Amino acid sequence: LQKVQEDAQIWANQGDEARFRGKINLNEKPTGFERVKQVLQKLPSSKEEFYTEGIDRLYPISKAEKEILGGELADASVSPYKKARLAAGTPKKAQMKVEEFRNIFGDSKVDMADIRDYVTATHARDLEKQGIKTGFTPDEIEKTIAKFDNPEIQAAHQKIKSYNDSLLDMLVEGNMLSKDAVAAMREKHPNYMPFNRYFDEEGVGEGFGGGKGFVDLTNPVKRIEGSSRNVIDPFESIVKNTFKSMQAIERNKVGLSLADLAEKEGAGKWIEKLAGDGKESVAKENIVTVFRNGEKEQYQLAPELYRAVKTMDKEVTNKFILAASKPSDWLRAGATLTPEFALRNPIRDQFAAYVTSDVGYNPFDFVKGLKEVGKKKFGKGSEVYDDWVNQGGAYGGYLSADRDLLKEQLEGIGNQQKEGLSKAIQTITA
Repeated sequence: LQKVQEDAQIWANQGDEARFRGKINLNEKPTGFERVKQVLQKLPSSKEEFYTEGIDRLYPISKAEKEILGGELADASVSPYKKARLAAGTPKKAQMKVEEFRNIFGDSKVDMADIRDYVTATHARDLEKQGIKTGFTPDEIEKTIAKFDNPEIQAAHQKIKSYNDSLLDMLVEGNMLSKDAVAAMREKHPNYMPFNRYFDEEGVGEGFGGGKGFVDLTNPVKRIEGSSRNVIDPFESIVKNTFKSMQAIERNKVGLSLADLAEKEGAGKWIEKLAGDGKESVAKENIVTVFRNGEKEQYQLAPELYRAVKTMDKEVTNKFILAASKPSDWLRAGATLTPEFALRNPIRDQFAAYVTSDVGYNPFDFVKGLKEVGKKKFGKGSEVYDDWVNQGGAYGGYLSADRDLLKEQLEGIGNQQKEGLSKAIQTITA
């Protein structure tokens, strides 16, 4: 307080010219001592803060859940802490979903560029009839449709529409949209293709919301607005929409699980539902937004719980290992990608499974699991493997969210997409 008073006195005693100069932000870098001081101020001040920053960023969620429920975490189907941990497997789930989209072109003998032109022109025609600018002229649209209107391309178009519809169905199931809203979308835009706009050489138009963290979400479906700017490749945007949709759904699941805790006795210390229209957005008051049946709900969280749910999209686990993250990645990859590790690790894991399993240990389960993974990897399909991924099982995979791996997988859609998909990956993991 004394320091503030002294600074205020100095400011008041300065001349007008000095105060004028003081209002110009020069973005000056702090000195060595000031940098050390800033670092020290950010260090944890308690054991719990140290554990949260250095060991488990989700710890405040676990702490709140245990305190509200009387000391134990709930089942994974309703536990916000467990859902938050499993949400790390979302990139793998999205990757599997994109494989469905890739298979559309694998089944078609028509050039992908021709399919893209046809589906884009078909949606553009619908928008122009509604008075929405598309950037294409009527002649361009009609001549493109006439050129590529054949049974093979129409069949591919129907499959792409079905894929987009499946994303909407997932958003309904995830409470992000209501059934009525989706029905209205399908009626108004029967040939929907994402028309995200190109703004500059480096950036892409967002067009698909989501928000950061597990809560404080925005609706992932945006209103269509006309524009004369170039349209980003709709297939690239579909890939982006897939990841954005699944990220929003998994985040909302965590948010809803937290919201359900607000109904429990004694939860007011941690979370409290707010009355109103859901339009409040005041970060300083720790207010977060989730969706239930397509409608916004807002809750106020305890500060430490709010910080936990707002920082979970950061790629680095904690600030203490940031400087060592790259060397540790190389070391881990070098240790795990050797033939010796591939033979030793499965045997070691059997002992861990025996100790930790709460449903009974069967050594033959390893062989069964290996068989299912092999079936999936060699293209035969495995319902067991798919179910494992969809339940969030891939969260423990070291490479499950690796950008280069995702890029490699998604570029299989077609050589024409290499540049576009690279941008899509940068966007969906940003």
